Amino acid sequence: MARAATPAEQMRAHRLAMELALATGCTPREAAAELRRRENAAHVEALRKRRETPIDQAAAKRACPGAATSDESERFWWKRED
Repeated sequence: MARAATPAEQMRAHRLAMELALATGCTPREAAAELRRRENAAHVEALRKRRETPIDQAAAKRACPGAATSDESERFWWKRED
C-alpha cells in the first residue's frame, strides 16, 4: 500500500487492513504489512511480464529510428564527413 494522499485513501487502507486482520487473526499492523507485501509482489510481477514481453521490432524502429540501423554513418550523423 502506497502512502495515502488523502484522508479517504488512508481510511480505505485502514479498512482493508482491519478486514484482513479480522479474517486472518493477526494484528492490523501485520495485516497492513502483508497488504504492502502483496502490492509489491504484484508490481514485481507486472515488471517481470513487461520485461519478458518480446519487442515489436517495427515499433522500436519507428520510436527510435537512429538506433535501429546498423550503418554507423547513419547512426552517428555528427561523425559524417559530408
